[in-house]
Amino acid sequence: MPKYKQFDFGLYIVNEFDFNVLILNIAQEQCQESFKKVFDYFSSKLFIFGTKGKLSENQAKDLVQEVMTTVWTKASTFDPTKGNAKTWIYTIARNTRYDIYRKSIKDQNTLNSDDIWQHFNEILSDIHLDEKLQNNQLKILIEELPEKQKEVIESIYLDGLTQEEFSANNNVPLGTVKSRIRLALNKLNKVLKS
Repeated sequence: MPKYKQFDFGLYIVNEFDFNVLILNIAQEQCQESFKKVFDYFSSKLFIFGTKGKLSENQAKDLVQEVMTTVWTKASTFDPTKGNAKTWIYTIARNTRYDIYRKSIKDQNTLNSDDIWQHFNEILSDIHLDEKLQNNQLKILIEELPEKQKEVIESIYLDGLTQEEFSANNNVPLGTVKSRIRLALNKLNKVLKS
C-alpha cells in the first residue's frame, strides 16, 4: 500500500491525493497552500496533456496557466457530490485545450499584418516610385484612415514602435492594437489594389 504525505488543515488531516478537500479549501478560504499543492501536482501533468493533445510547448504552457487560473478563480463551482477534483480539473483542461487548438486554427486563417505590410510595400515598389514619393503616397493614404487606425499605423510603421510599446504607451489592449492594424492594412490594401 502506498504511503501518502499528510497535510494538517486544522480540522482535517488530508492525504496527499485528496484533492477534493484542497479544492474546497481554495474555494472557501482562498488557501494559497492548498493551491500550491494542486499546482505542484497538476502543472507538469497538464503540460504533458497539452503537448500530447497536439499543442505546441508555448500553447501547453498557456494551457497550464489558464487551467490553474480557472482552478483558483472558479474553485467555488466545484461540487464534490458530482465528481472528484481530478475529473473536474481535467474537464477544464480538455475544454481549454480545445479552445486553444481552435484559436490556433482560426489564427492561421487570420490576416497577418506583417504579410499585408509586405504586400503593401511590394505594390508600391511595383509602381516604381522613388523613396520620397513612396513616403508621400503612404502619408496621403494613411491620412484617409480613421483616427485610431491612423495613430497606430503611424506609431508602429512610421515611428518604429512595437505593438507592445504602443499598447503600453497608449493604455490600449494589445488585441485592440492588432485589430486596428489589421483593419487599417486591409483598407490600405484595398485602395492600392483599386
